[in-house]
Amino acid sequence: MYGWFGSAASGDGCAGGWTIQADDLVSRKPSGIAVTFGDPLNGWLPFSLSHFELEFSENFSYTPNDFVSELVTALRSMMAGASQATANASCEPGGYEIRFTATDDLTLDIQFFPDFWMRPRKHGESVFSVTLPPACIVRPFWRALTDLASRDRLSDYESQMRRRFPSRELEVLGEAIRAST
Repeated sequence: MYGWFGSAASGDGCAGGWTIQADDLVSRKPSGIAVTFGDPLNGWLPFSLSHFELEFSENFSYTPNDFVSELVTALRSMMAGASQATANASCEPGGYEIRFTATDDLTLDIQFFPDFWMRPRKHGESVFSVTLPPACIVRPFWRALTDLASRDRLSDYESQMRRRFPSRELEVLGEAIRAST
């Protein structure tokens, strides 16, 4: 294996179509997750995630925390070899903890907490959970965040979300992904 993201011959190992593996051409279905960010509006950011029949969709608030920055930081931490990282997303008053946990693969688990901002958190419910090779999770998030940054003028994002877009941090994440392939 050539780094965390698969072999040089197979690319990221998550794309559909034909993939060369072990000198053999094989047909593969897309095996990674699909991540989408909608257009931010009035402090809300539409977010959706799917993996085959599993689906998750929610609108995340700009307050009280900066979900997008936390997400990029969590993904960067996982690329740097952390065993676990989280990003928090508010839905006012409930919220989600998006947790990444590394083993041989990477687990993405989204927990909903109706009393999210209460301490200590109680009664979380897993609403989406997958374990896949790291590239099949990290790269789709990076692509979706890059898409969000490219289709929205950053000033529009910042005026709608009342937060700075983490452009530099996203660039660093992209560099880490490219260095791992």
